[in-house]
This record gives sequence, structure tokens and C-alpha cells, in this order.
Amino acid sequence: MRSSGLAPGIPRRRLAVGAVTVATALSLLAAPGTAHALADVQSEAATISRGVVESNHAGFTGSGFVNYDNVTGGYIEYAVSAAQAGPHTLVFRYANGTTIDRPLSVTVDGATAGNLSPVSNEITATPGGTGPVGVPNPGAVTTLQTGTDVPWGVAFLPDGSALVSEREKFTLYRLSPDGKRTNVGKVPGAQGTNGEGGVLGVEVSPTFATDGYVFIYHTASGGNQLVRAKLSGNALSGWTTLLGGVPKNRYHNGGRLRFSPDGKHLFISTGDAQNGNNAQNMNNNAGKILRINPDGSIPSDNPFPGKAIWSYGHRNVQGLDFDSKGRLWASEFGNSSQDEVNLIQRGGNFGWPACEGTSGSCGGTVAPKKTWSTSSASPSGLTVINDHVFVATTAGQRIYRLRIDGNSNLVEQQIYFQGSYGRLRTVEVDHDGDIWLTTSTDKDGTAGNDRLLHVDIVYPAGRQLFT
Repeated sequence: MRSSGLAPGIPRRRLAVGAVTVATALSLLAAPGTAHALADVQSEAATISRGVVESNHAGFTGSGFVNYDNVTGGYIEYAVSAAQAGPHTLVFRYANGTTIDRPLSVTVDGATAGNLSPVSNEITATPGGTGPVGVPNPGAVTTLQTGTDVPWGVAFLPDGSALVSEREKFTLYRLSPDGKRTNVGKVPGAQGTNGEGGVLGVEVSPTFATDGYVFIYHTASGGNQLVRAKLSGNALSGWTTLLGGVPKNRYHNGGRLRFSPDGKHLFISTGDAQNGNNAQNMNNNAGKILRINPDGSIPSDNPFPGKAIWSYGHRNVQGLDFDSKGRLWASEFGNSSQDEVNLIQRGGNFGWPACEGTSGSCGGTVAPKKTWSTSSASPSGLTVINDHVFVATTAGQRIYRLRIDGNSNLVEQQIYFQGSYGRLRTVEVDHDGDIWLTTSTDKDGTAGNDRLLHVDIVYPAGRQLFT
């Protein structure tokens, strides 16, 4: 949100040590429903009392760790600057170098947030404060990039630039807020399908500051797959396949990626590969929303043991995001009658192919929260700002905005940019609370004529400082 001219405040966080031997780092995670980012603050760069920086043990991040004296008055004080005002989750990573119970007191803005028990290894504190509040209203639109080709995935890096994928060219590039494009490489083994396959979703690791990882979902010879690479400077290397063999076809390849608000799990949307039966087949990953660990392993608390499947009965989900309560919302292409926005339930069956929207045999399935005719929507990207869901549409050539009410329904629909920019593919909120929006002129047979747009979001109360 650029119009207010105010920067976020710099709250202070203190770890009072009564004596933990080693403290490594603090991580600042964005609150659900805001910009998606995480930054690490190293202890050796903070204010240190009664401790010294050392590096004689493995396992630390940054250049070392802080070794405390076991006396009252030892602490680390962090001055944390957030990219966007509002509630944020602070995760403190530490180690106790002894077998003795030595509790750690966490003080946030002068108030005690909690104490570590003998068996705990993590405490999370959420400081107060308000961010850009009220209804997020789309304002002025400017062009960040022209001459791009079906920009599909947009994921923001800690410096505010975005990593963008081009579906048909298999290219990834870095785009700065002032519109400077820097190519970072092509995805090895990526293939098109002469339809909706290619290089699709992109997501940045929640711990990018320390690991440099980015995640890409793309079509390959053996099906659709999730890969991970390391971004160093402006080059990608260390390509690793984390999940493969998802059925592919010319159309219905899904492809959106989204990390959970706590950064612990990666969600992946897949399409049914033009075979509706796939959506109900629990022996493959097509027509599903998947949930995996960042290393590609299956979380032990997934609803179907040993499977990546989080929900099923989907036709072609291309939009995922979380609201302020940490709930996952998804936009889904219908067949010939109804498109959908769904509030995803763990293990939920969303009905396809027997049920489309609210029509067909829908008994025992999860009903959508919103439907549109396929001619007025065909929804692709989805993002959530202040519990308002923004959906970009291809056939509808518009953005829908809907508020999540107290009953988890979508109300107060508004329509923006209808017909102004053609088919719209991806909508993402940046670190400033503004929207980056991509066009998708993939039906005209001409390459390289898409745009990436910046939409200023105006908040009635302006930008608020931390309190």
C-alpha cells in the first residue's frame, strides 16, 4: 500500500536468559491473509547482554551462535522491522547445551509472552499491533512488465522482488517493483501440452534467507511434478524432484503452490487431467489438493496415511490462499455450468465428477462457498487480504472481491477491471499490501504479449504503526 507514506514500526523483542546456553536466530513470519514472507534475524547481530558469539558447535544459522553465562541479566534484544504492519508471528530457535532444565523467558513489547517448559523446543509469540485495516480497495493500475508470455506463478522474495514463471517458455525471471526483469533460468525437463501444461506455480521457501530454496510445479515427460532449486544471486541450481508422476493432459493440470502460514507444509493444487474419475481415485494425486513437508515427505498427520492427499473431488484448482484464521481457500474451474470457491476441509470430498458446484449428485460432499456460471468466471489465481478473497478470472476477464463473514460465507461481491485487461490469470499480494496481477492471452496464438500489472490497494484507515 503505497499511498499512506508510513513505514511499519520497529518493535523490540527480548529473550531473557535464565540460562539457555545457545541461542541461534529469530524468524519473523507474515500473518495469514497478508503478504507471504519470512525473514531471519540472527542472534549475533542483536543486542547481547552477558553472552558471546561463538561458532564451535554445528547446527547454527548465520555466522555463529550466542553462548550465554548462566546468570541473571543475560539476554538478547532484537529490533524487528516487518515488511508490512500488522500482527506477525515470531519463532525463536535456540538450543540448550546441557541436560539441566533452564527455562527461557520470552518478552514481547515489554510483556512476558511465555516460558519454555523442560520438554519444549519452540515457543511462538504474536505481538499486537494493527496493519492496513478495513476493506482493501483496488485503486490505480500501472504496468510492471510487458512482452511476457503467460506469466503463471508469482512469488515474492524477501527483497520485495518477485519470481515469475512463464508457462509456455519454461522460464523463470526476477521482477523488481520498478519493473526491472532479470532472467534466472529455464526449468530443466519442462514440457508444454499445447494447452494448460508447462511451468506453473512458484513458491519461495519460508526460510529462504537461510536455504535459498524455491519450489516450482511443472509438466514433464512423466507427468506433472514439484521440483526444488536453490536461487543464488540470479542463478538456479541443485534441481531436485520432490513429488512426481501426477497425471497430466492437455488441460486440467492445476498447479498452484502455497505454504501454510506457519511455513511447515506446502500445499499443491492438481487437476483431474481431463479424467473425472481421477478426482475420486485415492491411488493417484490428480484432482486433489496435496499437502507435503518442504523436503517432499508426507506429513504424519495427513488425513490419509502415507498419502499426500489433503482433499479430493476437485476438477481443476488453480488458486490457493489462507485467511486470518489459517483456513485454506481454493478457486476451481467448473465444467460447463458452475465455477467454485471452496473453503477446504481436511480430508474433504468436494464432489467432482458427480457434483459440479451445487448441481448433480452432491450428497455427502463439501458444498462450495461461492459459485458463478463458467462464462462469467473460470477462476484461476486467488489471494486473501484482510479476509477479503480476490479471484482472478480468465473467461470472466475480471477480478472478484468477496468478504469472508463471521459464518465463513463469502458476501458483498464486488467486480473490478471487467474487460479492461483481457483474461486474468494470477493475483498475488506483495509485501506492501498491493496486488500484482498477470494477464493470460494464451488463446490468441501470439506469444509474448502478456503483461504483469501493479494494483495499488487503498485501505480506508491507511497504514498503521505497531503499538
